[in-house]
Amino acid sequence: MSADVVVRSAGPADLAEITRMARLAHTELDHERGASLWFLREGRGDESALLADRGERALLGLVDDAPVGFAVAHLATLNDASRLGVITELYVEPDGREVGVGDALIVALVEQFRAEGAIGVDSWALPGARLTKNFYEAHHFTARALILHHRFG
Repeated sequence: MSADVVVRSAGPADLAEITRMARLAHTELDHERGASLWFLREGRGDESALLADRGERALLGLVDDAPVGFAVAHLATLNDASRLGVITELYVEPDGREVGVGDALIVALVEQFRAEGAIGVDSWALPGARLTKNFYEAHHFTARALILHHRFG
């Protein structure tokens, strides 16, 4: 019997589950090169602010009605007034990774952004995170920039 994968918009009642999964993501990525600075610069730090920002959208990925993944994204306005979808967080618990939860989340976001007239979608992967890079490439994402850093001390 195959798992029933559903993606839906997250609301205030889902904040505890999103916070739980965000902590799992942080723990899982903490050892990766570049993660500590990424969390300090780009990370939210406090998921309770997630649904207060009207520009962000959060989706929940469920398997048989149990939340096992989430994604957070927003539309950014570019210098020429065009809009770009930006995925800031996408995480699926290990047990949900082989049943299509990540695929369902990214497909839902890409479809939303396309329907809203975005010119494309950006996301991120830490250096050396080959599985993450492969996941995005399977969904037709390509690298368009590298961020280089010189650490003091």
